[in-house]
Amino acid sequence: IDPIVSASEPILLAGGGDIDQADVTLARTWAKRAVAADGGATALLQLGITPEAVIGDFDSLSDATKAALPADSLHHIAE
Repeated sequence: IDPIVSASEPILLAGGGDIDQADVTLARTWAKRAVAADGGATALLQLGITPEAVIGDFDSLSDATKAALPADSLHHIAE
């Protein structure tokens, strides 16, 4: 199985909960790359960060968020 994302350096992983901009700013000092799980993509986009991959069942991902992301960054995983 090929991994969706592979890295030897830190990666920011955003989930669907509340995301604090200060926490993300601090995390970005170490993690230059970002990945989102479902609704975490919306939060990252609102902070001006485009995740390189969005992984999940997309139950909390709006059509507008999907449209704002490159199609090849969306990785649907059935629940």
